Amino acid sequence: MLSHSLHINEEQRLRLLHSLEILDTPEEIEFNEIVQLVSQMCGVPICSISLLDRNRQWLKASIGQVSKEVPLESSFCTFTILSDANFLQVNDTTADERFANHPLVVNEPHLRFYAGAALVTAEGYKLGSLCVADTQPNSLSHEQICTLKVLSRQVVKMIEIRMANKQLEKQSQQLKQRSSVQKQMLHIIENDVKNPLHTLKSALKIVASANASEADKKINCDQLSEQLDNTLMLLNNLLDWGKMQVNTALSDTQTLHLKSFAEQVLTEFQLNAIFKNNRLLNLVDNEIELHCDKVTLHFIIRNLISNANKFTNNGLITVYAHKEEKHALLTVSDTGAGMDGEQLKTLFSKSYHGAQVEENKSSKGIGLLLVKDFIDKLGGTIHVASEVGKGTTVYIYFPI
Repeated sequence: MLSHSLHINEEQRLRLLHSLEILDTPEEIEFNEIVQLVSQMCGVPICSISLLDRNRQWLKASIGQVSKEVPLESSFCTFTILSDANFLQVNDTTADERFANHPLVVNEPHLRFYAGAALVTAEGYKLGSLCVADTQPNSLSHEQICTLKVLSRQVVKMIEIRMANKQLEKQSQQLKQRSSVQKQMLHIIENDVKNPLHTLKSALKIVASANASEADKKINCDQLSEQLDNTLMLLNNLLDWGKMQVNTALSDTQTLHLKSFAEQVLTEFQLNAIFKNNRLLNLVDNEIELHCDKVTLHFIIRNLISNANKFTNNGLITVYAHKEEKHALLTVSDTGAGMDGEQLKTLFSKSYHGAQVEENKSSKGIGLLLVKDFIDKLGGTIHVASEVGKGTTVYIYFPI
């Protein structure tokens, strides 16, 4: 039995093997055809494409084999990989001290013959072998050995091409996603940015008009300030969302203490809350930590608090979280205007622009839509409960 590493850089070999995403995959006709061809060419009943993982030998394709995998210490192919020639032939296993007492020789299937060619990458890493076996002593001809080696190189190329095709498919999906994002961004800019700017322009004309009363000017100035705040918030959301969609990998993943993090975000809203006579409360359990992207988590909590404050006057906004098995439940609740059942049904629709609520203001809908996209990227889920006149609670489940 072998106790030492299969390769001088074993961890790198294993990382490469796993990066190829071929272990534990379903049967594929191209690999099955290779083992059938080799079995017929060599005139033996057993043939397999074996890949050597950390603790096991796994068969991508095989003929004459019952088990899909065996422990590494019971693998014949480990000897092939350790061979300097990248090839091993054992004409009679009972006459070879390395195999005479091997479980597969002493017990079923009583192997008597084995030959294997290593699957070697261009970088020199040995992934496994293309091997043949028989239950009686045997020997391959020079032509059969040459063909076995050629086909082993072909198997490596097939594995690499398979991975390249998967990467191309992923890139194609990313391009489609980016195209979809661009269309969404244009739609949002058209409806949720341009329209408020037209409103601002009209309000400015009223303020600048010599015929406008002081009362009208004050009302329009207040509306201008609020409209500017909402539009700036929307633009910031769009920029953050666009960056996250283009950069599919989370860039600032770290362990975050949720209570402290929530407190930092709540502090940003202290002044806005005072203007609306709202109280902010942090009830996040102290022991909760999330391993996630800092910018994304800030975006989520910031938007939920902003939305709660927007539709709440003289009320309470609460951030709460506790652990539930493998998840952390985070809630942001308010005692504001609330929403009816019809609004809740369309809340995460990309065509949703909200309904008229408190003080005849409308939710742009885009805030929660972007929040949901970000939560999806973190592997979480979101649910909203609300009642008109009593407030809204947003429930988010994060994996921990």
